Amino acid sequence: MSFHFIPVGAVKKRLNVYINDVLEESACKDLLPTDNEKSMSVTINQKPHGVYTLRAELAYNTGVTTITTDPLIYQIVFLGENNDAPLIWFNKVPDKIVNHDKLNLNYMVYDPTSPGRTSIRRYVNGKEIASLDNIAYND
Repeated sequence: MSFHFIPVGAVKKRLNVYINDVLEESACKDLLPTDNEKSMSVTINQKPHGVYTLRAELAYNTGVTTITTDPLIYQIVFLGENNDAPLIWFNKVPDKIVNHDKLNLNYMVYDPTSPGRTSIRRYVNGKEIASLDNIAYND
């Protein structure tokens, strides 16, 4: 999987990539100063079937301390060959929820046994509260 980015800035920096909060050394990259906004990419090694959190940040070492950018955070999916387990991933799930806050969860579902369409069932405390049938998957 490729992760594309555009580094800018007049200092030497390092792209740090984490998968599930573990540094993905093979995807990290030292970057020279640049102001040309040239698109770059790094490769994320294949992982077992499942959903993962990718976090990327630029780091600059001043010699005294390391300064990092706000991270870019994505959920990514790897499909394992001959694995029929459905996968669900979310976009921007809040870190905390205050009682009575309205919560909108943007999500995608992929069922390898039915790649074009799937059904979704929502539960609260083990009780089904909603269902959606024949949902199309868009990649």
